[in-house]
Amino acid sequence: MTSTTKTETGLDLDTRFEQPATEAQLQRTAAALRDKGHTVEVVGTAAEARALVNRLLPTGKSILTAASETLRLSGRCSGPATC
Repeated sequence: MTSTTKTETGLDLDTRFEQPATEAQLQRTAAALRDKGHTVEVVGTAAEARALVNRLLPTGKSILTAASETLRLSGRCSGPATC
């Protein structure tokens, strides 16, 4: 059953997505992505995610972020011109 509410502007908001994914859902999704040839890292905390991003991205190099919200939240970039 789909549970929805309205945003302030009247758009439908599916409230099923208010809860984080379960560990089983994360692992099932990670396995499906790996099966398609993607590299997947699942971490448990924001701090672990930041450390992973900092470990994977080259230091002192420019990177194209395409306004990545993930990179902005990682603390690595504050905007497209600062990476």
